[in-house]
Amino acid sequence: MGETVAVWSEAVKRIKRRDFTLKTVIVSTFERVDENEVFDCLMNCPNQITYVSFRLADLTDDAVAGFFQHLATNSTMKYLDLSNNQLTESAYLALAAALRTNTSLRELFLYGNYAMDRTRIDTAFLETLRFSPVRPAETKWWLYEIFTDDYNRIENSTLALGPVSMLEQLREADRTRKH
Repeated sequence: MGETVAVWSEAVKRIKRRDFTLKTVIVSTFERVDENEVFDCLMNCPNQITYVSFRLADLTDDAVAGFFQHLATNSTMKYLDLSNNQLTESAYLALAAALRTNTSLRELFLYGNYAMDRTRIDTAFLETLRFSPVRPAETKWWLYEIFTDDYNRIENSTLALGPVSMLEQLREADRTRKH
């Protein structure tokens, strides 16, 4: 089992020297960090860190955009807590897009961010599950509220829609190619 580092400056040192025993990084709400350094460092250690918490870290959409692109190809991240930050609908949509290819993430905490159009967000996550349905059985997504598992709700809606048609698959392949 890997080690946990709750002090970001220590985590940076260990990541830079390729210390593969480090698996969990928790950025304290009291620790002022450079968000770009944080995510650059995490992106430079692919498939090492499995648990990341930035709860109450004042993160913005700009801060997480590049990290979500990295998350799309990451195969070991299992836990991501971005709750109670300053994320908007734009960040939620970017994360839904990243999860179309990332199937390793089991627990996602996004509640406590800015108010947004939940219908649009739900649609994006529903499309993610329709085109990438293989997820660990214990997957949980808390998108809006701490005690509401949105993954099961969205998954049930996805199942009610039935399988993806050939035309939908072709449109999705075309959309993916354009991005």
